[in-house]
Amino acid sequence: MKIKEKIKNTCLQQLNERGMDQVSLRSIASELQISHGNVAYHYANIDKIVEALYYDLIEKLNQRVDSELQSDVQFESMYASVLFLLQSFYEYRFIFQHFDAILR
Repeated sequence: MKIKEKIKNTCLQQLNERGMDQVSLRSIASELQISHGNVAYHYANIDKIVEALYYDLIEKLNQRVDSELQSDVQFESMYASVLFLLQSFYEYRFIFQHFDAILR
């Protein structure tokens, strides 16, 4: 896994566990055992990582919708899609918990 993906994954984990106010480039760097500058090289600030995570979520959901549109709609596939949606929302729960702060 590339360092940029590791940074996003670590940030996602920290945001979900700690919340927006408790996560910084330094906390991410510390957990990954890399320099703050290395994190800042890839993402100038937390807002840039949050934006990347938001687009990751949107891409994930769009891929699922596209695959569902190309198949026959059946109860099992609808159930699987709803389950996938809920799991995705849980995986990126910080976005919904801090939605107002993110919009600002």
